[in-house]
Amino acid sequence: MDGTSVSKEDGAVDALRRDIERLRERVERLYSVTSTLSTAVTVGDVARIMLSCVTEACGAEVASLSLLADDRGLSILVTDHFVGLDPERMAPFRRAPLDAPIAAAQAVRARAPVFIESSAQQEALFSNVASPSAYSGGARVALPLVYRGQVLGSLNLGFGEWRTFDEEERTFMLALAAQCALSVTRSRMHEDNETARKRAEDAVRAREDVLAVVSHDLRNPLGALSAAAETLIRRDGASWEASRRTVERIQRSAMQMARLIDDLADVGSIETGRLKIEPRDCLPSEVVTAVAEMFASTAAEREIAVGPAASPELRPIPADRDRLVQALSNLVANAVQVAPPRSAVKVGARPTGDDVLFFVQDAGPGIDAAELPYLFERYWRGGNTTYRGSGLGLAIAKGIVEAHGGRIWAANEPDGGTTVSFTIPVASQPSEG
Repeated sequence: MDGTSVSKEDGAVDALRRDIERLRERVERLYSVTSTLSTAVTVGDVARIMLSCVTEACGAEVASLSLLADDRGLSILVTDHFVGLDPERMAPFRRAPLDAPIAAAQAVRARAPVFIESSAQQEALFSNVASPSAYSGGARVALPLVYRGQVLGSLNLGFGEWRTFDEEERTFMLALAAQCALSVTRSRMHEDNETARKRAEDAVRAREDVLAVVSHDLRNPLGALSAAAETLIRRDGASWEASRRTVERIQRSAMQMARLIDDLADVGSIETGRLKIEPRDCLPSEVVTAVAEMFASTAAEREIAVGPAASPELRPIPADRDRLVQALSNLVANAVQVAPPRSAVKVGARPTGDDVLFFVQDAGPGIDAAELPYLFERYWRGGNTTYRGSGLGLAIAKGIVEAHGGRIWAANEPDGGTTVSFTIPVASQPSEG
């Protein structure tokens, strides 16, 4: 290997290490913000903690929290919580109607984030407004706060200079907004009554459990990436075969992290009604076969058979094949986790009326009847769950199915086990997101 090749390889390893370090810092910041928010009791507590944390985590100069309220039957945005802003300049913006030409109102109306990265962009968005903001600095961001489909308001950030935000920064800020929405909801429940306070405490514990899982699931591949990168750096006459195995470990760890990050992004898209669906004619039997083959080797390690069962008379349906595979594979992944050794997991599809019904059946312990109504909520993990997981798979499957105009449900079988089913209309018109 000549010096030029070694230099290029060293450069690639250094770049990989920088990417790992940047991602590690983001994960730790998100974990820190979420952990700190667990101490908040009132909405004011949430605002104080969130605005302090978010300015530091994102490098913002100013921040504010705008919440929807009712004013004699009209919805308005109320901004009582802000940092780094002059109260006098904020006065005209403290109570703003939803049609106000400001970034916060636009984010709430569109249920989508607003990123203003240049003065030209600001001029294009608010050309007819003399002073569209209480902040006269550079770039600004308005992130909608959405919880279970309900828009609560927006989290607003201002930066000292005009700048662009890469995809990683945008995903990070959206994750912060999601945590803010969850904390605002929890705090409002806490302020309502004693029953709501009990539910909020349960929500805190559930969120902390999920946070531990997500943190665990990210830290493990992060550690593997770091170790593998270190191995490459310290190589000394190592064979190509040893180097290849190290690179394969890096690739597997990166894929695990990418899957979890994709799941978090999908949940955000589902919450804001912007999940992308690209319908084309696809054959249900091919979807079933593809998913069964995905899990065949993994399930075989636990002596579990994954068998496809699709009706031969099924015709192509207008649907997003990749999303259907994603939804069905999320169900099979759960089924394989709970199925006992030397049992079977059946994945199939059959016609039913004007729909195609997809199903996954396992021989596991079943689901507590009291938990069935919550099964498809994001981050939900049943009390008897024995395996680790982020709690996002079923929520994402539900979002994909509903985006196709279908419905999803679960039922315990009389002889044991659970069947999770969903329908896709034969003549559906999926949302474009």
